Amino acid sequence: MKFPDQDDYNKLYDCNIDIEFSAVAYLDLPNILKGIEIRELNEGIPEKLIHYKKDLGFKIFEIKSENNIFYVVTGNYRIGKKSGTLKIGLIILIWNTMK
Repeated sequence: MKFPDQDDYNKLYDCNIDIEFSAVAYLDLPNILKGIEIRELNEGIPEKLIHYKKDLGFKIFEIKSENNIFYVVTGNYRIGKKSGTLKIGLIILIWNTMK
C-alpha cells in the first residue's frame, strides 16, 4: 500500500488486498510478499501435498512472489480489497507493495 505522502504514490495502488484462508491445513508463507501471483492447483501438486487434495478435499494454492513459490492448503478462501485504513485481524494480509 502506498500513501499520499510517499514520493512514488500512485492512486492505482491506494489500497491493500486481504486474502483470508479458513480451515488451513498447511501454510508456507513469509510475512511479506511483493508482486504476487496466486493460482489454485488441480494438477502438478507437490508430492508432499497430494493427500490433502486427494483424501481430504482441500484446495491447494500456489503463490509466486519474487521468483519464490509458496503453498497454502485450505478448506476455503476469500479475497477483498480495502482502501484507506488497514484492517488487521486473524487473517493473512498480503500487501500490494508495487514500486
